Amino acid sequence: MPAPIHLSDLGARIAIIGPSSSGKSTLATALGAHLGCKVVHLDLLAHYPDTQWRPRPKPELVALHDAELADPAWVIEGNYGVAMPQRFARATGVIWLDFDRWGCLWRYVRRCFQPASQRRGTLPGAIERLNWRMVQYILVEAPAKQARYEQMIAQSGRPLLRLESLEALKVFYRSAGI
Repeated sequence: MPAPIHLSDLGARIAIIGPSSSGKSTLATALGAHLGCKVVHLDLLAHYPDTQWRPRPKPELVALHDAELADPAWVIEGNYGVAMPQRFARATGVIWLDFDRWGCLWRYVRRCFQPASQRRGTLPGAIERLNWRMVQYILVEAPAKQARYEQMIAQSGRPLLRLESLEALKVFYRSAGI
């Protein structure tokens, strides 16, 4: 069994991935404040502000994403597989919130009824609504990507902290002093 990974093992550039509504944005915001570094929410790069989640063209997203990688220290949260290889190549550590799809679905539904001001990484001007496309993504599409993410992380050779439950995430918060 490998030695446990601690926050100090993850370095100055941390990539956070995981399914929708797993807590990536909240964790990134907390880590950024704790480490004193820039936080990048990929949903904000991937969509035009003041729209109802209208996506940017992939080349535009990749250009914005890659520009963020130049900073010496950052926490970047989000998936967007089109940009994962270069993110993992520059990252010094990866946190994977590998949570149960049903828990993520519950958090998504609950989030849809919260004011936008209570959500980290929300798109300016967008209204969070219960969306059946997101339900399908959380229950079907996101779990299907797990093996691909695992392979990309392994190929990167970066330290990985894989948290498989909300309780494990809470333990990480406490152990990291966040």
